[in-house]
Amino acid sequence: MSHKLRNISIALVVIGGFIWWQYVYIDSGASCRIFIAPSILEFNNATVKQGLHLLKYGDPENYAFVCQRVHYINPNFACGGTVWGGCFRPPSNGESGKRIDISTSNKDVLWTSSIIVHESCHVSQFEESRSYDEQECYARGFASMHLISDHYNPLAP
Repeated sequence: MSHKLRNISIALVVIGGFIWWQYVYIDSGASCRIFIAPSILEFNNATVKQGLHLLKYGDPENYAFVCQRVHYINPNFACGGTVWGGCFRPPSNGESGKRIDISTSNKDVLWTSSIIVHESCHVSQFEESRSYDEQECYARGFASMHLISDHYNPLAP
């Protein structure tokens, strides 16, 4: 009986660790807690997690912006089947508004971080009851991308 209980405990720890590693992003110091949904495209969610890490160290202001506004990232096809982009859908039926959809599999981490910032901008517009302004969100996402790429460019003087 004790071997069976031990094996079940080990299995639960392994499964729990896998779920934690794959689908949970927590940065307690920044009060950042984001669940990343399972995806058929992003088999290990690495691009999404690396995009968040890149924001944390390369653009702390937008990292805080994202952490305050997003609690759920769906890395499957974004609304309307968008590939290499994202979308924010206003919540319905009691859903949280702190959800974004992105589809950036096989794209680089810098692009993924920019899409996360862009879609977080739409969450902000929704929370503030403002109209959706794509230009504002493109500007925010691209500014983040340029800040990070300028900061981390190994060829820069």
